Amino acid sequence: MKQNLRTKLAIVLPALLLGVVLATILAVFLIPKSAYAAGSCPVGANEGFDGTFYFKSGTAFEMTFSQAITANRAVVFGDYAGEPTINTAAQTLTNKTLTAPDINAGTVDAITSLTPDTDLAFIGARAITTSAGDLTLAPTFDLILNDGKNFIGDTVNTKMTAGLTINQGANTDESLALKNSGDAHPFTTEAEADTQLMFMRFFGGASIQGFSQTGTGRALILSGAGNTPDTTKSTAGSGAIEIRGYGGAGPAYGNMGADGNIVAIRNNTTTVWIVDEDGDTWQAGDASLANLNITSFASDWTNAGRTVADLGIVTTADIRGGTIGPVTVDDTITFGENSLVLDHAIGTDQKWSGVTIGGTGGEVIDIGELCYLQNTDNEWLLTNADTEAQAAGMLGIAISAGTNGNPFNLLLQGFMREDTLYNFPTGGAPLFISVTPGAMSETAPVGAGDIVRIVGYAHDDADTIYFNPGATFVEIAP
Repeated sequence: MKQNLRTKLAIVLPALLLGVVLATILAVFLIPKSAYAAGSCPVGANEGFDGTFYFKSGTAFEMTFSQAITANRAVVFGDYAGEPTINTAAQTLTNKTLTAPDINAGTVDAITSLTPDTDLAFIGARAITTSAGDLTLAPTFDLILNDGKNFIGDTVNTKMTAGLTINQGANTDESLALKNSGDAHPFTTEAEADTQLMFMRFFGGASIQGFSQTGTGRALILSGAGNTPDTTKSTAGSGAIEIRGYGGAGPAYGNMGADGNIVAIRNNTTTVWIVDEDGDTWQAGDASLANLNITSFASDWTNAGRTVADLGIVTTADIRGGTIGPVTVDDTITFGENSLVLDHAIGTDQKWSGVTIGGTGGEVIDIGELCYLQNTDNEWLLTNADTEAQAAGMLGIAISAGTNGNPFNLLLQGFMREDTLYNFPTGGAPLFISVTPGAMSETAPVGAGDIVRIVGYAHDDADTIYFNPGATFVEIAP
């Protein structure tokens, strides 16, 4: 009987095992989705599982890990026909610590407070955005931006390697404001009361504006500290502070055009001082100079009609070269060891170099003619050697045309060129008053009662004379 039992078990047990295997296979491949129910497979503390979970078609499932997934451990989904769909619906982490999160995609939103204990790193192009309200950064310690490009309102600046770019779009108000809560200025129409310095767009350019607190005058100080100051005094010189103006049509900087203004100083909207591209200056008011030291003039001083009084009070002037145009001096001019040099090589017709005065004409007088001052009505008339009254008194040469009763100018002493009236070929020969009205001659008059008086000398140029009338004269006996 025992033998029969063994024989029966030997037959039945393999059959049962085979049935279990077949049932398992049928369950996996043949049982429909609705036949599976949600369940769990707990793996608790100090327990492990080394194998593969297979989740077939069926209801949604949830996996809960009660232990940390440490190094060399992983949960892998997929790599099986008909990969499952993982529920990625938003989940809430409450009072959870993420020691080293690596968020490679998606959106982390609805954060009201973020306090990282270590660096918060963004790999690649990433953004922190806010859909409503302000984004406030309030670090307890330092806020350190990276050493690359930082942008506000922009994303590209090909001319920058590292720095800050602010693009305020089409707005024309302040683009950057620096404030100090301890200061308050009264110009609140222009900027908020605690603004110290601000940058803004201004008439198509840029404006830097400083504000001083109420009761003080200094609003903006521009200073530079040069370690090795440049002492060059020429067009190549530089300084600790440089103000540059450029011109041209671009794209590169160019020189300012002819007479273009480089710097203009204004009192609100009124210009009071200008310096242009070749160094000329203009000013609306007076200039007071304690010491004036002019080493050379590149061109004539062209402020015709301006006087020293117009320029202010110059207590000491040291002018060492160049040309000074019409200037009125109200005090004494003292020449030191050097002398006053007149230009004797007069290069243009009807020009002169010497001492001049203004007077009133008594008749028609041409430039270059010799005149005397009539002591009756203080008018200048043409000389004539025939009469002592017309030849013996104060003499001058007209350097502008004169007419009866109108002002004109005369040379009292110096060099004069006149290409039409003068032709004195003998250099150094004395010149006399002629019997021809207003003329001079290399020949002394010889008529009875004529006045012989030397008034100057012929120069090495036949059309130029040196005018220096003598004080003495001789009258030829009748």
